[in-house]
Amino acid sequence: MTASSAPPLWRQIPRLALLSIGLMVILVVLHILYMVIYGHLINPGQPAEHYPAHALASGPWFSTIAGAALFFYAGRRLARRDRSNGLPEALVMCTIYLIIELAFQLGAGSSFQWIFVVAMLTKYLAAGAGAGTSAQRSG
Repeated sequence: MTASSAPPLWRQIPRLALLSIGLMVILVVLHILYMVIYGHLINPGQPAEHYPAHALASGPWFSTIAGAALFFYAGRRLARRDRSNGLPEALVMCTIYLIIELAFQLGAGSSFQWIFVVAMLTKYLAAGAGAGTSAQRSG
């Protein structure tokens, strides 16, 4: 499929929404896996209240670091799939992710944290970079 025969961006929104939700689920599962490893191998034997506190503290940082890798890969795949530059698709995917994440944050009554902004900027930049590197290789 060439860039000219790719469906219009608005028609790709359901697919990009599913991709955003999938990335969110993968990040949650990876953070749970990290917490299991942390609790059993890295820092075992702590009081029970230590681990939920660590999960809350490490979650945003984990989302920033692991999210960058996942969003880079997703942006790259978007560009390769449609044989386009993939940047518009990557930006829409990130925006959908941001909307879902904000809904969760507001629903949970979370207070604003600057790391949230850093995590989202990192995801946008990583997805754009992934789309850009894929477009450079195929172009």
